[in-house]
Amino acid sequence: SCLSREHDLLVQPFLSEIQAEGEYSLIFFDGEFAHSVLKTPCAGEFRVQEELGGDVKIVAADVLLQEFGRSALDVLLETPLYARVDLVCKEGEPVLMELELIEPHLFLFARCKSVVSFADAILRKLARPS
Repeated sequence: SCLSREHDLLVQPFLSEIQAEGEYSLIFFDGEFAHSVLKTPCAGEFRVQEELGGDVKIVAADVLLQEFGRSALDVLLETPLYARVDLVCKEGEPVLMELELIEPHLFLFARCKSVVSFADAILRKLARPS
């Protein structure tokens, strides 16, 4: 199409599970799971962003989701200071939607302790030899 010749594009498949259950965001600091949220779209929408009417609620990610999130980070050459793993559950199995490594929303409101965990991760990273 003309659009793809003129602009960079990021294309994701539409998964109806986003409308039915929502999209999970798992937050990791220095490779360690910190907290998670579930983002759901408003009625008639498939996008989960709050500015489009989506809702964000704090949820506990089960062990399967946490392990899946860690496995997404395991393919990287080095452990990032922070990462957000966005996924949906399709037929009971997690499916990666995005691995956010550059300026992701970290939903720090979800857990007060996460702010401290993030600060600790920053200090550990700064203390490591280059």
